[in-house]
Amino acid sequence: MISLGQAIVDVSMQIDAIPDPGENLFANHSQTAAGGCGFNVLYAAREMGARASLGSALGNGPWADVIKSALSQNGIKHTGMNLEGEDSGFCVALTDNHAERTFISTRGAECHVPKAAFDRIHPGESDVVYLSGYTLVSGTCAALLSFLDKTRQQRFTAVFDVSPVIDEVDSATLERMIEYRPIWTCNESEADLLARRLGIEEARPDSADLVQHDAVTKGRSLNNHAMNVASINGRPQNEALAENLAGRTAEMSSLQCQIPDESKRYTRLVQALNAPLIIHCGSQGAWLCLPGSSPQLIPGFPAQAVDTNGAGDCHTGVLCASLLMGIDLREAVSLANLAASISVESRGAATCPPSPRIVRDVRFKEVLLRDYTRLLLSRLPGKEKQEGKL
Repeated sequence: MISLGQAIVDVSMQIDAIPDPGENLFANHSQTAAGGCGFNVLYAAREMGARASLGSALGNGPWADVIKSALSQNGIKHTGMNLEGEDSGFCVALTDNHAERTFISTRGAECHVPKAAFDRIHPGESDVVYLSGYTLVSGTCAALLSFLDKTRQQRFTAVFDVSPVIDEVDSATLERMIEYRPIWTCNESEADLLARRLGIEEARPDSADLVQHDAVTKGRSLNNHAMNVASINGRPQNEALAENLAGRTAEMSSLQCQIPDESKRYTRLVQALNAPLIIHCGSQGAWLCLPGSSPQLIPGFPAQAVDTNGAGDCHTGVLCASLLMGIDLREAVSLANLAASISVESRGAATCPPSPRIVRDVRFKEVLLRDYTRLLLSRLPGKEKQEGKL
């Protein structure tokens, strides 16, 4: 897996609530660690056993040293530029008692690179390349567009993380990304922003506007064509979770659950992109949208969330690593749903669980109950799969 996303340092603080202007308070917990989407997705991929490299730039200074040390400790290669005249950026991440996040970020060397910054990146046909929307609103945009032009005819899998700044991307740049046809991934609010940018103005239904829907969907299998379109371009903390799982399993057997009817709007969105689209929506799971098919909600998992910072990066990193292993896209989304559910039960941004912990988790049994994951276990690394410790 190759990440062209930006790696920075996260200064994370756990607080009761966001302070009012002029108010002073002390954090209940704090942590300083390498982060940013560019690093977090690679950390998740490494936890899944994938090879990983960072292709974005690093600076020179104390923040850059934190990142370089984390890359070395996690077996992640740095193949990008090193800029001597500026340090890498950092982000202050505030997480309140409701696990909601607030960010204040700086721009460092990772945002100030020449147009040729990614000329040294040469993905192989079997590689997965991670791209970030944040890159499109910084000084790195010209370098990323140059990379898109250079690799347009190459057959590797590209995954584009929309990010919450997608509404700041200029129209010409957004059109270039659409033409590249990566796999798009985002959360619900980012999907709303993207839909508005593309002229899809239908509002999200109220939470009370629920319909009966087949959440497990009846066997529409993904074929290789869908993947080729994109290629071109822990355990629960208490017994309550286990009981919740049993109830959810019974629910799934009836193939019915109550969910918001987003299907029509997401169908229009994936038609506009003409590429696979994944919309993760917390404990509900994630929508898998493919051109020419009805969107499918891949169910999520119960979790006792204490910190949602980095959950989306965990989801995307596990998705990318799973695709590297040859796991079907729908199976990869299901596995990413579980990994993200486990990750929010720990504090910090890079908290993706290693694959052995995932297969030991009681919730993994629910993954195996789904017909589209029957081959999943045989492709995961870790001796637990051979020993049958499920």
